[in-house]
Amino acid sequence: MKSLILTVCLVLMYCASQAQEALITLRDSVKIKTELIWVSDQHLLSKAGTFGIGEVYSLRFDSQAEFDKNQELQKKILATTIIVYVNNKQIGSTYVPTVVAPTSQKQEPIVTKSVKDIQGAPIGSFGFGIGLDYGGIGGRFTLNPSRHIGIFAAGGYVLAGFGYNVGLTARLAPDKRTVPVFLFMYGYNAAIVVAGASQYDKIYYGPSIGFGLENKVGRRHKNFWTVELIVPFRPKQFDTDINTIRNNPSVSSLATPLPIAVSVGFHLGIFSNPAR
Repeated sequence: MKSLILTVCLVLMYCASQAQEALITLRDSVKIKTELIWVSDQHLLSKAGTFGIGEVYSLRFDSQAEFDKNQELQKKILATTIIVYVNNKQIGSTYVPTVVAPTSQKQEPIVTKSVKDIQGAPIGSFGFGIGLDYGGIGGRFTLNPSRHIGIFAAGGYVLAGFGYNVGLTARLAPDKRTVPVFLFMYGYNAAIVVAGASQYDKIYYGPSIGFGLENKVGRRHKNFWTVELIVPFRPKQFDTDINTIRNNPSVSSLATPLPIAVSVGFHLGIFSNPAR
């Protein structure tokens, strides 16, 4: 029994010594720091999971010693289409692409495309949810001029009618799985609805600011959930109207809205077509 335990410990120590730590960058720009286990013609196996060779854009090793730990794995990596960096320097690959051209036609040159050309760039999203930035209960379309900035328009149903909002979002760490987001918008931020007295129903408009989180889901991280806290700056007319209604003896009760609103939504990412 002791000899068996010793053998297992030695095997585990050997495997740990051969593990190669690397930064995996996928073709959708997602980056994963993990340890490599094995590479085949079709798959890259790591402690973070298994990836298709076509999904992996590059591998980055911190040192030559780290890259040389496992010579067999090193040869397998260099025989793939994956770009390899050691000490921030790209090294050569033994991969030779197979090009079959008709004998009657001139062979076209092989053109190397960037990761952006291969996968397309994120240009926005369409979401649906509940909250001020969804116009009440509705949808929100966002256009991204850059990975850090979004411009959105939203519209939805409020008990008093149709609500809308337009605004800007600032994404602080767009490459992370969980992205902090600040937003500023103008539009619907309060409503009064009185049962049996629709003459008092009204929607109010003004600026609002908020903070929230985007949590990406799925292997490609294209879609995401949002949860946000929003502070509305309601117009003075809202306070005037709500006090007038409270003083009306025919109105038995009237709920006062909270100074902070919560919104929740789910978004489908929109990507541009890959370059041809």
